[in-house]
Amino acid sequence: MSWTPATFRAVLEEFENISDAVIQDALSEAALEVRSSVFGQKTDSAVKWRAADLLARRPFGEMARIDKTGKTIYLERYQEIVNQVAYGYRVI
Repeated sequence: MSWTPATFRAVLEEFENISDAVIQDALSEAALEVRSSVFGQKTDSAVKWRAADLLARRPFGEMARIDKTGKTIYLERYQEIVNQVAYGYRVI
């Protein structure tokens, strides 16, 4: 699935008042950060949550969704996905 502003809003209704251009900008930026070679089947989900985090951090963002450490609920979900797909050398 490729995200569009309309499909993004359908899933995350809290962004319904944000313009197509602003949502598309966040989706494009998130897509640059999320590589399908790393995220595999979770690529679309990672793009969605990363874009939502980027939008929430903008001046018009949902400031109530930022906790005292500066993380949004969207960043927390994105990081969960990163942890699921991250692997590499392990020291036991």
